[in-house]
Amino acid sequence: MGEQIAAAFLIERGATILARNVRVGRGELDLIVALDGEVIAVEVKSATAAGDPMYHFDDDKQRQVRSLARQRRISRID
Repeated sequence: MGEQIAAAFLIERGATILARNVRVGRGELDLIVALDGEVIAVEVKSATAAGDPMYHFDDDKQRQVRSLARQRRISRID
């Protein structure tokens, strides 16, 4: 559900959803969008009983998402 909400939010702001749940090797990029002439990988984290979703985007997850995005030749991650 978090990805649907994120996609709707981005679309309202002019983004085009290019792909969802893109498998890259053993990982996955949640959303790939086009916005203002850029292709952007979007990592979606939803609030849970465990607390703020930002705490679940730790250094290891950041490295993984950056690596997956580079493999797809995407330089921006949101």
